[in-house]
This record gives sequence, C-alpha cells and structure tokens, in this order.
Amino acid sequence: MKNIIIVLSLFVYLLLANTVKSQTLDPAITFTEHPQTHNMHICSDGKYYYTVNGGVASEGLINKFSLKGELIDTYSFNLDMRTIVYRKKDKSFYVSTYEGNIYKITELEYGKYEMFHEGIYSDGQSCLGIDTKGEKLYEHSYGTIYVYDFETGELLKSFDVFRYAKEMITGSNSIAVTKKSIILFNGNAQYIYKYDLDGNFIEEIKISEGTYGPSVSFAKKYVFVSDDGDYETGTWYGYKIK
Repeated sequence: MKNIIIVLSLFVYLLLANTVKSQTLDPAITFTEHPQTHNMHICSDGKYYYTVNGGVASEGLINKFSLKGELIDTYSFNLDMRTIVYRKKDKSFYVSTYEGNIYKITELEYGKYEMFHEGIYSDGQSCLGIDTKGEKLYEHSYGTIYVYDFETGELLKSFDVFRYAKEMITGSNSIAVTKKSIILFNGNAQYIYKYDLDGNFIEEIKISEGTYGPSVSFAKKYVFVSDDGDYETGTWYGYKIK
C-alpha cells in the first residue's frame, strides 16, 4: 500500500511539472548582443531592430540589427540611455535617459540628437513605453502607471496596478505598450503581466527565457526581454503575446 501511494504521488508530481512546462511560453526569436554595458531596450522601425545600452554615458550605443537578429551597424551616443522608441507619426527615434530627459535622434549615423522633453518624469530608472499611434508615453514606477501626452509632455492620467516587480533590476520601473495592452515584467519570477490600457488586469504569462527587468519592450510584433550581458554578451528574446 505504501509503495502504491509513493508511485501515485510521483505520478501526480510529474503530471503537474509537465503541465507547468507546457504552459510556459518559449521565445519566437532570439539573438545575442554585446552592449558594452547593459542590454536595456529595443524597438523597430518595421525594417530593422534598434537597441540601446545603458549605465555609462561615455559608452552609449545604438545598435542596428536585421529582423533576423544580425548586427548591421553601431552608432555612438554620449547618453546614459534607458529607452529607445520609434514613432511612426514622424518617422523618428526617441531615447530617454537616466537624467529624466527625452531626446529626439536627429542624425543616427553621426550620433546627433536634440532635447525633446526635459525632466517630465521623476524616476531616472524608468524605461518608457509608447503607444502604437505615437500619441502617448507610458511610465511605470513601483506599481503606478503614468500616461503623458507625447507632444507636450503633459501628464494625462495615472493609475495603480497590483501585479508588478518590486525591484528595479527585476522590472519595477519598466513598461511596454502594444496596440491593446500594457505589459509589465517580473524578471526574477519570469512572468509577464498583461493589463488593458486602462490598467485592468488580464493575465500573467510564464516565459522560459529572459531575466533582466528593465529590458521589457515592444518591437515589431514581439514583446522582448533580455538576459543582460552586464558588460559581456547578452541575449534578446522576443515573445508573441496575443
């Protein structure tokens, strides 16, 4: 009888383990990058992927990749960046920095930029998101979402959410925005938290790869997160999130 109970317990354990594994989402695309510092953020103009590093302004880089993840070019920027977004409305790239500023990239190839918004958000570690229409900027800071008018920098609204990472390194200050959803990330638990654009919780999604909380981004058709290289080679993982 005791042996039967042990066998049944083992069967149940294996069944539950396989169920959890089957419900874990695997990436649809992966590629590596040596960021010189940290693998911070990624965006796309529809033809290529562009990444920024962060941590040391004098080492600032924007890297350009093919949609297959092949490195095409590297551009130097004297900025300690947290975010890069592409705005279809004016076909321009924008980056945010640790100082709380947002810059418009004026000449990518020559590392030139101009101030767009100065100090509109207070948390320098925030990694911003942009809506797909290019009309709003989103900031996340420890469970509070702030929504700004992209052009004016005016705060339009804010609201609280209840599922989010509690530390900067795991995602307390990062956010991505898709056409219909707000995406938060807990790198420690490897969970993506999906909300509608009003902050109503929809679901949590377990992912198999990626642990660097600040990196969560929306590019092309994927939600991306990274394993930070931390001054070595890191990896980007793109997930199809419905």
